[in-house]
Amino acid sequence: MITDRYYYSRLSRQERQIYKALYQGVVNSDAGIPLYKTTSETIPDPEVIRRVFRAVARDNPHLFYVNQTLLETRQIGNKMTLVPQYFYSKDEIAACNAKIEAEVNRMITDLGLNRLPQPEAVHKVHDYFCRNIAYDTEAAEKGITPGTIHAYAAPGVFLEKRAVCEGISKALKLLLNAADIKCILVEGNSLPDNAPHAWNIIKVNNVPCHMDLTWDMTGGMEGITSYDYYCLSEADISRDHTDFSGVPVCNSDSENYFLKRGLEFYTPDQLRTYIRHGLKKKQTDFYFRYRGTGGIAPVMQEEIEFLQWQFPMHGMEGRIVSTMRETQGTGRIVLLS
Repeated sequence: MITDRYYYSRLSRQERQIYKALYQGVVNSDAGIPLYKTTSETIPDPEVIRRVFRAVARDNPHLFYVNQTLLETRQIGNKMTLVPQYFYSKDEIAACNAKIEAEVNRMITDLGLNRLPQPEAVHKVHDYFCRNIAYDTEAAEKGITPGTIHAYAAPGVFLEKRAVCEGISKALKLLLNAADIKCILVEGNSLPDNAPHAWNIIKVNNVPCHMDLTWDMTGGMEGITSYDYYCLSEADISRDHTDFSGVPVCNSDSENYFLKRGLEFYTPDQLRTYIRHGLKKKQTDFYFRYRGTGGIAPVMQEEIEFLQWQFPMHGMEGRIVSTMRETQGTGRIVLLS
């Protein structure tokens, strides 16, 4: 198990002292956390405290039991105290942590994460989430309430098998870190609505890449796993994610799902060749990324029309279904029997 506190590493010396005080205070469920104990030290700026508290929350998904959006500070002279709001009692926190630890250990064992090379381990975790965790639409619509707290944190995934993007991303970090794989939480906005969103940056074989597990969980066909947002470069994630900064630069495509499998095409002829070869092998699932001039929409329609008469000619009958993500240039055409 690794302790991946990336946001701590970006803080100044003074900010790290505040971080340590906040972290230890929350771990202890202290009612008040003194930030400075002598009158000779400078009083920390409230904005600095908020930034550091955000770093604590991003780095430590196991601190699910404290309100990470509410900061109450009390100042008396040169002493400042942070007053956290806890959602649970100490006994409830201990019981919940024990259940999460047991579930994390079960997943590591069942998926064989400690025995697999990093690329295979990350792939297994991605697929497990996509097939076993549901997106909590109700919690997303209601926001954070006493009844939806778990959905916005790791317990939603590990204990209830449903969560929103924040909970999914925090759970992914917690699980991968427990399996000795570096992973951090990223917060920004998603397009086209510019809505707040969370995803991850994972280091696979020491190469950082973006992964939006939430959008892979919700963006594909029922029963078929999507990899549209699997190990993307910064240029690719920026096609529909924005307003994120202070994170590792992700310039490599080495672990991208499509590039590793030769499924990225730049001309209609390249794509058609891939489909023709697949038809010869009775392939019924065509999944690809198209980065040619004009975008994916026109070529997607052409290939659907092509397959409508080619499937029967190759002795395959059924109903054609398709999905397309224009911003990423990904498309999938499947024949359902």
